[in-house]
Amino acid sequence: MTYSKFKALNYRRNDCSKPFWERNKYAKDIFEHSRLFAQNYKEFNDIAECVYFVSDNVGEKIIEKIYDEKNKRFICCFSHFTSDNNDGEELMWGHYANGSKGIRIDFIVDSFRSYIKPVQYKQKEHFVTNEELEKELKNDLKNIMCRKSKAWEYEQEYRAILEQNYLPIEIKKITLGKGFFLDTKSSNSREAQQDFENHILKIASFIYQVLKDNEKYSSEMPEFYRYQDKYSQELIKIETDELENYIAKHTEFIIT
Repeated sequence: MTYSKFKALNYRRNDCSKPFWERNKYAKDIFEHSRLFAQNYKEFNDIAECVYFVSDNVGEKIIEKIYDEKNKRFICCFSHFTSDNNDGEELMWGHYANGSKGIRIDFIVDSFRSYIKPVQYKQKEHFVTNEELEKELKNDLKNIMCRKSKAWEYEQEYRAILEQNYLPIEIKKITLGKGFFLDTKSSNSREAQQDFENHILKIASFIYQVLKDNEKYSSEMPEFYRYQDKYSQELIKIETDELENYIAKHTEFIIT
């Protein structure tokens, strides 16, 4: 199964590679090490993360045990969209990729597949007895740590529940967002489109250079894509030759 991670990028018109990556060090880490960061549930933007209800007769000891287990684990979140179920993608670009000034990273997971669970969009669990919470412990806290309100259903989220801070991945495809259509003084739409394509190619070349230094992709590089223009849904593949030629002609930008 292929998953997707949306990531914002902080890009400025005159960027060279070095200052760009200084501002985007967490994104660079993904490409350098082929991994996604996982964090404790308390650091998430949803205050209802991992919240559940218990009846009065549930003991404090099992509640403390659940709390300790939650704090031992780290959550890595991402999405899975299909051609039949991708209505939430536009919102993901807006909410997680800085208004489309970012990227979508499509990837697969190999050795850690068993840690990945789909998020269930439902009401908070209500546990009535100690035995129900004991059963939830044996179930890897799935109903507590992989549950969200239906308001978040557009994300089509999956989660890796880990006991470490990183999830190893293999990147297959990188799509650059439409938001890099930067403001221009030109009233010529053709010039504005060319400006957009040039900035997309420059950002893609920054990423390409980092991936080239990652031995994981020595035999097969991820594919790069961009949108036709600011308003189109059509994807255009950025060929490897385009990236190599851009790097050869613009060495002043590609400073590692």
